[in-house]
Amino acid sequence: MDIAGRLERIQQEIQTVENEKLQQEQMLGLFWEHPPALDPEAVGRAMQFLRDRIRGLEDRKRAPYLTKGGAKCTHCAGRHPR
Repeated sequence: MDIAGRLERIQQEIQTVENEKLQQEQMLGLFWEHPPALDPEAVGRAMQFLRDRIRGLEDRKRAPYLTKGGAKCTHCAGRHPR
C-alpha cells in the first residue's frame, strides 16, 4: 500500500476509534447520572467493563502506528510517541 493510502486508512481508523470511545464514555457517564441501582455489583461490573473497553480503544488508537512486526514506524513514532 502506498504511504498516502496507509495514512488515510490510519486516519479513518483513528476517527472510528475516537467515535466509539466517545460513545463508551457517554454510556459510562449515564451510570453516574442514574439513580442508585438495585444490584450495585452488577452496575459495578458493567462500569468496569466500559472502563476496560475505553482503555482498549485507547490502546487500539495507538496500534496503527505499529508495523506488522511490532516495531514502531519511524516516521510516525517521532510525531506520536506512546
